[in-house]
Amino acid sequence: MSHNLLTINTAKPAATGVVSVGVADLADVSATAPTTGQVLVYDGTQWGPSQRPYQTIFIGDGAAQDYSTSTAASTASGAIVEFYSASPFNGVSGATLNATSGWCSSITLTTGRYIVEAVVGLTFSSSVGSALYQIFQDGIGVGSRGSVGFDVLRVGSRARAVVDVATTSTITVRLESVGSINGVASQGTRHAQRSSLEVRRV
Repeated sequence: MSHNLLTINTAKPAATGVVSVGVADLADVSATAPTTGQVLVYDGTQWGPSQRPYQTIFIGDGAAQDYSTSTAASTASGAIVEFYSASPFNGVSGATLNATSGWCSSITLTTGRYIVEAVVGLTFSSSVGSALYQIFQDGIGVGSRGSVGFDVLRVGSRARAVVDVATTSTITVRLESVGSINGVASQGTRHAQRSSLEVRRV
């Protein structure tokens, strides 16, 4: 019939002449089914589903929240540092923030490449007190170390890492080489006010 003369790949017009075309009807689009949050990206040959080009997680709203309200076990070397945000931003598809009462102890990421940056604001009992900290992927330290000291001006040295995830990975920030650091119960609010944890999918 005349209304079937025009086709778009496998899509044919209805009797009214209307052609209903889906993405899968286009010849240069991958047949791979997309998942929630993905976009179409051209790879030089065809269009296919991919993660959004820029996705981020940000934790650290500057609230005056005492570190003693976290679930942190200690501030000794090797201890996991927690980060506070009453309303953390999670814009990374498939990522999970592992948090209790606003304190995030780890982030679980899915397949992809990420840049992770952390700033720690923990406090010390002595003017010579300091600590190094590093980002950990599945329990292994990666990237450059950050440092924090007694004075407020010594807060802001970031730990940074590029993280490649094949399936899933758990990201934490852990203390290293601590000296004269206050315990969890004596930390006060400086860490929540001045710390941050950011993850960007690249």
